[in-house]
Amino acid sequence: MPAAATTDPSNAPALAAGKQGSDVELEFWRSIRDSNKVEELNAYLTSYPNGTFKSIALARIAALQDGPSITTRNLSAGIDPATFTEEANQVSEDQIGLDKNQRRDVQRRLTGLGFDVKATGKFDDETRSVMRRWQAARGYPSTGYLNKLQHKALLSEIVSTRAASSEQADDEPARRRSSGGGGRRHYGGGGAGPPGGPGGLFGGMMGGLFGRR
Repeated sequence: MPAAATTDPSNAPALAAGKQGSDVELEFWRSIRDSNKVEELNAYLTSYPNGTFKSIALARIAALQDGPSITTRNLSAGIDPATFTEEANQVSEDQIGLDKNQRRDVQRRLTGLGFDVKATGKFDDETRSVMRRWQAARGYPSTGYLNKLQHKALLSEIVSTRAASSEQADDEPARRRSSGGGGRRHYGGGGAGPPGGPGGLFGGMMGGLFGRR
């Protein structure tokens, strides 16, 4: 029947070739996904201009180009050289002894440096991925885990944040100016005497004279 033509087995080689191509792309990506070399990421984009991991590759390239030039270049002089060679893992991270608040601090610092992640206090898969991006951008071994040297380096980085405390400090003088004037009260007329004094009596007399006209 004609309907059977839609399941022509001649399509099978094309489907198989497509699957094989995607497997090759995936293997290529796995080999360079944690690389801190822009040229390797560009090689992926050249081979797969519309590849599955195009957006991730572009983001990694941006992080590698912007991160070190702005931050690491200014900080590398004060960082222990071993930070760039000593790999981190779960054991080395446990040795730091980070509590939940300290983990939140790590996440906030990463976000402040342009590596956005929610400050949950839990190092989940998303945080691990962001840590790898930060490590790759700084030239550290990219494992997604911290060690004492990397943690110290992160704490030493200058995070550009618009802290609420600075905004409050800016607002404080304005509040003082708006409430200025001390406790002075201004009284008009210079009426130092009581209402029934000479001034009041004279005013009443004049009002009576003009009122009779």
